[in-house]
Amino acid sequence: MTSSPPSPVKNVNDKPTGTPRLSGVPCEKGTLDVDTSLISDEDGIGNYEIIWQQSETQNDWQMYPNADGGVLQLQQRHVGYS
Repeated sequence: MTSSPPSPVKNVNDKPTGTPRLSGVPCEKGTLDVDTSLISDEDGIGNYEIIWQQSETQNDWQMYPNADGGVLQLQQRHVGYS
């Protein structure tokens, strides 16, 4: 008895695990940092982007102007926002 060779095992896209962690002091001249080292994925972490948002009401969120990357330097213009 002979049989044909089996087909290769296919990968299943696993969901990432873990969450980003926000640290820092939320005050004028403070710095907020996003630590993504706690996020992992068996298939590898692809590209991602950190987006900073602000809100006076915590309902209507808008992008922070000129905020790029995992570090946000807080200034006077950020006072009063969440």
